[in-house]
Amino acid sequence: MKGMRALREMLQQEISLNGGYHTGRDGNYLLSWNVAVYGGMSVKEMQGALCQGDSFESPADLRLRYPDWETSWETFSSAGGNWEHVVEDMRSQLCDGDTFRLWRPAIATRFGFSYTGLGADRPFDVDFTFLGRSGKHLCIERFNGRRLTEDEFPSPGDVRKRFRFDFGDEEELNTNSSEWTRQLLGMIQEWDLCFDRKAVNKEALYQTAFQFAQYLEGTA
Repeated sequence: MKGMRALREMLQQEISLNGGYHTGRDGNYLLSWNVAVYGGMSVKEMQGALCQGDSFESPADLRLRYPDWETSWETFSSAGGNWEHVVEDMRSQLCDGDTFRLWRPAIATRFGFSYTGLGADRPFDVDFTFLGRSGKHLCIERFNGRRLTEDEFPSPGDVRKRFRFDFGDEEELNTNSSEWTRQLLGMIQEWDLCFDRKAVNKEALYQTAFQFAQYLEGTA
């Protein structure tokens, strides 16, 4: 396993690559992802999402049960398609659930952890917050007991040039801080996958399909 100096350099690099979110109004955050999603799904996209979910077995099943579903989709989507509910559901799942506080086995192994305990059986302690216009910037406010905001790091320059750990004595510095750093590094890689633009838009499509399936059922 890499030494503490190497781990710090890796974390500095990940923070620099991420770019964070910095604004005088909302503060400075080390880690941020643009998770903006927009409507405008096509009929073909919606058909695929409906048939990959639990509501319909195939396009033929969809057609059999709702022969004019395309017309219903046009009505549903032109009226906004419950878009606010879709966004609210996605944010609720992220902030209130455990899914985005866990990592996959390959990432745990990559950073020297077995796939048990924290990150696998139990979620990491993470506070998410949405900032910016329409809340499109998803920021990490706190990770496993440490805030990742301007309270800890006064400016973006300080973040990139002088990332410092303050965990007490030397013995603690060589153990707990290494573990914390490896955990954060692993979750950054996990979040890079989860909050990739394609992944976010795919989740929005499936959430919209779920809302639309309920709409179809209610209008049948």
